[in-house]
Amino acid sequence: MERRQAIRYRLNVPVVFSWESSQRDRFQGEGLTRDISAVGAYILTPTTPPVDAPVNVEIMISALFGPIKVKIKGLMRVQRVKHAMAEHEQSGFSVVGEWNEL
Repeated sequence: MERRQAIRYRLNVPVVFSWESSQRDRFQGEGLTRDISAVGAYILTPTTPPVDAPVNVEIMISALFGPIKVKIKGLMRVQRVKHAMAEHEQSGFSVVGEWNEL
């Protein structure tokens, strides 16, 4: 049974994200999106926040033709984290929430 509520689009673009620990330490990471939807994204990165952490996400999308770039921002929640278990695998995490700025 399919549990996804939104269509996901394969999109490999740069992403920057940040979160705060329970001790108020700030962390930042960057990576690439694997896919994106209207309600979230999957981010490939060696730096993974913990599950359920609120994460500020910024994705930069360039137009196919011309100098136009679109930045998508949102305060999301980490839904799941996958740590690389083998050399050929890459760590990543999924986020869900609402994009609040386009």
